[in-house]
Amino acid sequence: MINLSKFKRKSTIDEETETHANVTDTLSEETNIIKKLKPDSSDSASEAISAAISSAQNSKPVKYWLVKSEPEPRIENGHDMKFGVDEFEKEGVTKWEGVRNYSARNILRDEMSIGDLTLFYHSNCKNPGVTAIGEIVSDSLLDQSAFDPKNPYFDPKSDRVKPRWFMRVRQFFGK
Repeated sequence: MINLSKFKRKSTIDEETETHANVTDTLSEETNIIKKLKPDSSDSASEAISAAISSAQNSKPVKYWLVKSEPEPRIENGHDMKFGVDEFEKEGVTKWEGVRNYSARNILRDEMSIGDLTLFYHSNCKNPGVTAIGEIVSDSLLDQSAFDPKNPYFDPKSDRVKPRWFMRVRQFFGK
C-alpha cells in the first residue's frame, strides 16, 4: 500500500536553522552513508529483504513508497537521464536526487523514514511496472544537484540558506 496521506511539515525554525548549519556537511554525510551501506556480496537479496522487513516490523509499521525511474535513454542538457533497475542493482546504494515535484518533495522530506521500503517503478518505457525493492537508508538530505548549473536538476531559484529540494539515500535489495 502506498501511503500518501497526512502530509505534515515537521520542520520548525530550530530544525531549519540546524539544517542550514549542516549544509556543508551534507556531501560528506551522503558519501559516508553510501560507503557504509554498500551491500555485502555474500548476502543474498532475499536475506536482505527479510532482514529489513523484520527490522522494520519490530520497530515501527512498514511503509511502502513507489519511486519512479526511467530505464530508457533520455538526454536532457547533454546528460543521459537513464537510471533503471540494472544501474540501481549495480550501484547498490545510491542517492535519489532530482525530485522536482513539490508533492513528491514533501513526501520525500517529511514522510519517508529510514527503514521504509521502496517499490522501484520503471516509467516512460515499453514495459512500465515495479522492477525492484529497495530501502530508505538516510534521513532527508539537501539535494546538492539543485545548485550545480551543469546538472540537469539545477534550479536557479534554489537557495542553500532556505533549501527547496531534498533527497534520500536508498539501498537496493532485489528484483
